[in-house]
Amino acid sequence: MVFADSPSEDEDLLQPQSDPDYEFRESDEDQYQMASGSQPSTSASSELRRASDQHTVAPEPSTSKRRRRMSAPVLTLPPSASSDSEPSFELPSKRKGKALKKAVNPRKRGRGGSSSSRTTEEELGWHNKEEKDQTPEPLRFMPAQGPALDTTAPWSPLKLFRLFFSHAVVHTIIANTNTHALNRLQGGKKYPWKVLTFKDFYIFLSIIIFTGLVNVHTQSDYWKKSWPYDFKFPGDTMSRQRFQSIMWSLHLSDPKEDEENDRKRNTADYSSVIDLLPFPLLGGGYTLFVDNFYTSPALFGDLFAKNIGCCGTIRKNRVGFPKTVLNDFPKKAERGDLRWIRRSELLFVKWMDNREVTMCSTVHAAFSGQTVRRKVKQAGVWQTKIVTVPDAVVDYNRSMGGVDVSDALIGYYSVHHKTMKWYKTFFYHFLDIAVVNSFLLHKELHKMRGDPGGTKPHTQKSFREQLAADMRGEVPAAPPPPCMPAYYGEDATALRRYCRRCSEAGKKTVKTPVYCTKCHVPLCFTSKKNCFKAWHTSD
Repeated sequence: MVFADSPSEDEDLLQPQSDPDYEFRESDEDQYQMASGSQPSTSASSELRRASDQHTVAPEPSTSKRRRRMSAPVLTLPPSASSDSEPSFELPSKRKGKALKKAVNPRKRGRGGSSSSRTTEEELGWHNKEEKDQTPEPLRFMPAQGPALDTTAPWSPLKLFRLFFSHAVVHTIIANTNTHALNRLQGGKKYPWKVLTFKDFYIFLSIIIFTGLVNVHTQSDYWKKSWPYDFKFPGDTMSRQRFQSIMWSLHLSDPKEDEENDRKRNTADYSSVIDLLPFPLLGGGYTLFVDNFYTSPALFGDLFAKNIGCCGTIRKNRVGFPKTVLNDFPKKAERGDLRWIRRSELLFVKWMDNREVTMCSTVHAAFSGQTVRRKVKQAGVWQTKIVTVPDAVVDYNRSMGGVDVSDALIGYYSVHHKTMKWYKTFFYHFLDIAVVNSFLLHKELHKMRGDPGGTKPHTQKSFREQLAADMRGEVPAAPPPPCMPAYYGEDATALRRYCRRCSEAGKKTVKTPVYCTKCHVPLCFTSKKNCFKAWHTSD
């Protein structure tokens, strides 16, 4: 019986691959007979076993730890040979073996396997400006209800400020700050603390706004009584110790929720920041313009599903940005040339200006024929040239200009200070935005009412001054206790401690029974040596 290759090349790919480590067994012979559908004679089977014993190939060292499935070698018997002649073996070529491996065990695609949209992208590549893009449908605009204003009523800076930094926000911050301070005290932190009230918190805010108007080198300089400082405010309103204790304990979120979020970190329940946003309160149909630090195709897609459009510059190494180079810019692209790719609602645009600009948008078509003027140098002469520009670039430049104005207004009297806690940086910025927004609203109200009395609206500086004064209130807080000497024990002999000022001067053996009731510092207080007075007048 002759076992020959199939005349079809497709069937050749399904021929088994020989393995040098293979040992032929009777069970394999039975499987081979069942697969071929023939019944070879007993002599043929014995010849097959004898031939396999004589033609043993030395095994090669295996580099894989995985067990491979063995297949029977292919016998080729010449037609002239008798049944008693010894059969010869012909091993399949390596080329066929590789083809078999690919056919039987096709390569699995990884997580980054190409989807249908990505396959289309690789086939078509980038489009140029002559190819028409599909204009996306406009978003359903459902604005949230803004602050209800009675334009005839008097609006003080504090009332306008509370429209943005609302009573509910203040209540939440106070509650979370008190809880955080209590947790720190229970954890072993030792610092003076008493429950934060609304009055104390507004005085705390007024001091922060004051620091944006008056700059000093260190925060403690605001409470110094020596020249050139000697500020009446904030020293007569809140002690430095109280202000610092509030700042140290300041907390915006619920500490219990923080613990739960820490347990969810790096899990599916903690994967997206947009799940934390109350979209019904924000409204829908708005368009966000962001720079390349915030632009993310995945985030843009999620926001689009929530009826919020996005447009922004994007980095080319961002996850989700098209990697295809098919029909990309030539090496020397002309100014005004552009390329674009659309993936569902996401539009990716490349535009050549002085350098390549990359954009991502969910609210724009690629190109509608808009142009801009650019100065170009041709033959040594500067000339004005009309170049094409994508719609996303035009709207981005127009909208981000408003952000620059807002940043400038904040930067004039910003309350921001360096801090180790990121949420305190957010608190400073949120406070600045609330003040600037209330100032802009003050100007709009003044414009709507006209100027019957000849008064002018506040400048931002005077607006902040009046706002800090309103927060401080007409009745000042209780003054801090004065620095008074007192004795350790009733008879002044119960306890003596080392004088702080003498220790700093190098005299570390001087003890005193007197201490300051406010500073809680032991100090010499005698007719010959008055460290108490020197300590409190040194600053």
